[in-house]
Amino acid sequence: MLSKISSKISSLYDKQIDARGFAIFRIVYFINLFLELLRVYNFRHLIFDKVPFVDENEIAVGLGLILWLAIIVMLCFGMFTRINTILNYVLSVVFFGMSGYFAYHMYYVYTTMAFLFIFLPISRAISIDRLFEKLKYSSSRYRYEPPNTVSAFFYLLPLFICNALIYSDSILYKFVSTYWMSGLGMWLPSSLPMITHVDTSVFLNLKWLMKFIGYLTVAFEFIYLFLFWNKKWRVPLLIIGVGLHLGILLEFPIPYFAIGVVGLYILMVPVSFWKSIELNRKNKKTLFFYYDAECPLCNRTVIVLSHFDIFKRLEFVSVQSSFGKVAALKSFSEADLLNDIHSVDNAGNVRKGYETYRSAFSSMVYLWPLSLLLYLPGISHLGKAVYRYIAVNRTNERCTDETCGYEPPIIPKQDSDVKLLHNLTKRELKLFFFKSLLVLLVLVQFTISLNSLLFKKIREKSFLKETILNKELTAFSFFVRDVARPTLGLANHPVFMDFHFKHYNHIVAVVYRDGDKVEFLPMINENGQPGSYLEDATFVNWTFKVVSAQVEASKLSEGISRYTAFWAGQRGLQLNNLKFEIMVKRIDDYKDWEENFLRNQIKKPWQVAGQAYWVNGEFKVDLKDIEKM
Repeated sequence: MLSKISSKISSLYDKQIDARGFAIFRIVYFINLFLELLRVYNFRHLIFDKVPFVDENEIAVGLGLILWLAIIVMLCFGMFTRINTILNYVLSVVFFGMSGYFAYHMYYVYTTMAFLFIFLPISRAISIDRLFEKLKYSSSRYRYEPPNTVSAFFYLLPLFICNALIYSDSILYKFVSTYWMSGLGMWLPSSLPMITHVDTSVFLNLKWLMKFIGYLTVAFEFIYLFLFWNKKWRVPLLIIGVGLHLGILLEFPIPYFAIGVVGLYILMVPVSFWKSIELNRKNKKTLFFYYDAECPLCNRTVIVLSHFDIFKRLEFVSVQSSFGKVAALKSFSEADLLNDIHSVDNAGNVRKGYETYRSAFSSMVYLWPLSLLLYLPGISHLGKAVYRYIAVNRTNERCTDETCGYEPPIIPKQDSDVKLLHNLTKRELKLFFFKSLLVLLVLVQFTISLNSLLFKKIREKSFLKETILNKELTAFSFFVRDVARPTLGLANHPVFMDFHFKHYNHIVAVVYRDGDKVEFLPMINENGQPGSYLEDATFVNWTFKVVSAQVEASKLSEGISRYTAFWAGQRGLQLNNLKFEIMVKRIDDYKDWEENFLRNQIKKPWQVAGQAYWVNGEFKVDLKDIEKM
């Protein structure tokens, strides 16, 4: 069996498919990560400071996050991807590791993907690096087109590590979950006010629908590992997976988790779909661009413009092949056309030099705003001056391969043609590396999963119970998890489990009173639902760590001090003479599906559970025993 798996991996590795789907995945993934980190930047004082806005973190967190955001922008555009993927991984380990109690499930996925991106060819299509490669190996006599395909294995690797392995670990918890195995896995969290930020009772009141989605989720996570690699099952799995995570996006304040996983599913879109997309179906050209075919600089200009002309609106024509054949250019001598860039639009209008570039950007549709920018005073004058300087220098000595000293480089060979040793090619070494990496990641995740609830129950009911071997397995699993989670993002995935919700029958809010003015701080609103502060990492922190099913006074006090200090810092208030009331809404314990459960809990009254104070920078709290209220 192992030999068959190895052979299958080799076959997938050697199979080359269109890289555009991989590029779209890269762009969507990094846009989502950018938005996630932008929110982390906005909440950096809450997450990283010892006391928000007062006792700041010793590390320049803000500067580091700005650097990281810049790196992500470059990765989104596919620019300097090799070095930037390494930096992205290092920063992922550092900042997600520093998040502490603000870490949440998606941070582990980001870390895993950051690690994988170091080795994946993410710039094969729709990238600046591809343009750099074209320029590096092209000349006026030869136009180099880099490979626009990637191995099919690279499409499946992120899906296997970040979806299949995660689902496989998650299902080891769901199989022993009372409410998941009762079909209530989606209904329950969607029916608790502090978990959902919308009222979808119109759907929650359809018992058959809720049970169907609950059981579908369990079945989907169980079968995904066995079916996702099979081409005929990918579209059904794609539809179900995207549908479930769009539901998560609607119901819960974890948008970047939902969108991030939906982004992964882009890798399951059939490659034929990307091939079928034609951005210029009518093959309509709106501008004819005339250039000197013997000039390396002109050829590089054509390569750059054609690379960004994704709608294929420009037609590049050499002066040498068209001189005397274009009516609109009859009045120009060959020397004029060779020494200056000219263009002709469909109406016969002729433009040259700087004006040609403005017309080119306008014709590209999506770069139309840039063409307007080039008309602005100052930019227009500078642009014309720069162009004139280049044009004058070219006029003195026309630039050819010989006069510019250009020597065509050796075109890169295929990996299979590069021999590292007598019997070892670059392709064989890479394949061995990826197989070894895959085995390593699977073994690490399996070791971590040994401490999942299902495996624990199996060991407790077997001869291993209370044996040294059982204790050693548990300890080793925890050790591997503690090493792998911050470095590889591999962890356990008990998402929305029984222990999260059992006896979670209270909602805690904080209210600021200033005279007659009463304001709910934006953690929990008047309905008892997540406010604007709670999203993704902060949602998980407040809902499951600060409050949680079993309230711990010390954690609640520390959390309230942190969030109130952050709120005050945003308002420009000093931590002095600030008084807050801690409010509790007691809700019902769930037993089974119940009609209008969510709305009934929202209607529950608030009770005062204590007060919190900031006096001369010192935090004090007077809190009742919430569990007994």
